Amino acid sequence: MTDTEANKALVRRFFDEVMNEGKVDLVDEIFAPEYVNRHAHPGQQPGPDGVRQLVTNVRRAFPDLVETVDDLVAEGDRVGLRLTLRGTHLGAFRGAEATGRRVEVMGMAIVRIADDRIAEGWFFFDREAMWEQLGIDPPAR
Repeated sequence: MTDTEANKALVRRFFDEVMNEGKVDLVDEIFAPEYVNRHAHPGQQPGPDGVRQLVTNVRRAFPDLVETVDDLVAEGDRVGLRLTLRGTHLGAFRGAEATGRRVEVMGMAIVRIADDRIAEGWFFFDREAMWEQLGIDPPAR
């Protein structure tokens, strides 16, 4: 397997096993200890602890969450992707109580791989569309 293929497989593993299946015990295998999230949620812890925190909070709010990787490209130490997030809002999320509504939101990300782990990430999701689909005002950032 080439480096770019291995990098793509690592990113896909994060979405398939950690985000979709909630296997937060894999975070330390996938993310570097010094991981930097360049677009962290307010109050999110740094490093792999922040990834675990985010996954736990999102899956608690959207327990049936599925993040589908629609496009995946890699060059050098970077992997870029486009994804679709689908789930039902069944728990509190960022101060909003459960609405029972389903959402479908587009996201994009670029990650940098170093020493076979995700070292840096830029994750963007259409949060406005999510809040609109939930029928609630977005929280202050």
